Amino acid sequence: MKRNTKFGINALLVTLVTVAAVILVNAVISTIAGKVPMKIDLTRDRVYEFSEHTKEMMESLDQEIKVYALYPTNTNANEYITYAQEYLSKYEALSKNFKVTYIDPYTNPGFAKKYETQGEAISAGSMILECGDQVKVIPMEEMYTTNKYTGATSIDMEKKITAAVMQVTGKAGATKVYFVEGHDEFTSVQLATALTENGYECQNIHIGVAGIPQDAALLVVLAPAQDLTAEEIDALDRYLDGGGKALFAFEPGQQPLERLNGYLAEWGVVPRNDFVVENNPDRTASMQGLAIPIPSFEKHQITERLIERKMIYIMPSVGSLELNDQNIRHTQLTPLLTTTKDSWGKVNFASETMEKEEGDHEGPLTIAALSEMADFSGSGIMVIGSLSAIEYNGILQESSYANGDFILNAVGYLTKTENNMNIRAKLISETNLTMTQGQVALVTVLLQYVLPILIILAGLIVWLERRYR
Repeated sequence: MKRNTKFGINALLVTLVTVAAVILVNAVISTIAGKVPMKIDLTRDRVYEFSEHTKEMMESLDQEIKVYALYPTNTNANEYITYAQEYLSKYEALSKNFKVTYIDPYTNPGFAKKYETQGEAISAGSMILECGDQVKVIPMEEMYTTNKYTGATSIDMEKKITAAVMQVTGKAGATKVYFVEGHDEFTSVQLATALTENGYECQNIHIGVAGIPQDAALLVVLAPAQDLTAEEIDALDRYLDGGGKALFAFEPGQQPLERLNGYLAEWGVVPRNDFVVENNPDRTASMQGLAIPIPSFEKHQITERLIERKMIYIMPSVGSLELNDQNIRHTQLTPLLTTTKDSWGKVNFASETMEKEEGDHEGPLTIAALSEMADFSGSGIMVIGSLSAIEYNGILQESSYANGDFILNAVGYLTKTENNMNIRAKLISETNLTMTQGQVALVTVLLQYVLPILIILAGLIVWLERRYR
């Protein structure tokens, strides 16, 4: 055999073996990848990283869930559909009982009709989850939110899908939160929606009429304009003495409520009805031209994850709280949110200046706190001095801020449903840079003065070197 022919045959064999090896390795990796997640999430906000709550729930899923994703076949690489497909594939990898079928709503327009209720059409991009006779539809517009101020888009798909799985399998709705009404309280929209989306069951209640149900995991009182009656205070007292939990939110400048404030004083936490001004530029953010306080998180189970993530909490309008460790109930007091020593609480709302005046409350100030019984009864209350930090339009859904995480963490802690603490919306688009007033001033000085001076000095040095070389 000629030498060239021999080399040619050897080269062909090597090539065939190499191709076969590549095909074999690719087949093995593809098989493993279908069963074991092998992708690395390098997105800024860990978009594809699931919470432990979702993972544990899916791993214990013992009922078959049929998922119909209504996505057109020709998507033209729509990024929102790409996100959805990636999420659904991750859910499938977590449980063999989670079975996804893609339906083109344009070529098969009649498919979704049988799932429509009360004449509400199911739009393209929606998901339908079915388990037995239980059905939950997740509209596409509920999976993505765009902040009207920053323009940032967030994905809320994990929370929606996990809550839907809990609902159709009958695992949701066990934790009941009651919103007190009858005293011109603020009617919750943001908090009630956030709690419902996280698997809580929310109802309104007149405690003076019906009392407080035994199944109440949490009582919520939002900025009442009128005082509670003596009978209602007694009902509240019986509920808390029996191991109940309550969340109170107030607004600056509210008129003092004698009976309610007197009762809160027994727990050692009373709203001062002042207006907090933060004068430390490093702890304020600009919102619609106003300097908004950015309080510091004090270490607690509620705040530990937020501290680790270095998240920012904003309070558009806030009053401070007076804490008393020597209260008659001997409760354990824990500040959760505090301002700096450069802050003050304006007492005189008729004043023509926001500058500090005689009689104003000195910083640092506590603006959210826990008060818990030390007798292991489980009773406790949380008081926050800002209704706006909870109910300002879209503030709980804005993933640039920690407001949504903080309040859900607090409710999870109070109701002992901490698993709900981990699921949050995640940014999937560029957003405006959130900077404190101090950072803005520093960048301004650097760009307007320091950088031009350095450029001039560098040019001068080069010119001098060339001139006297």
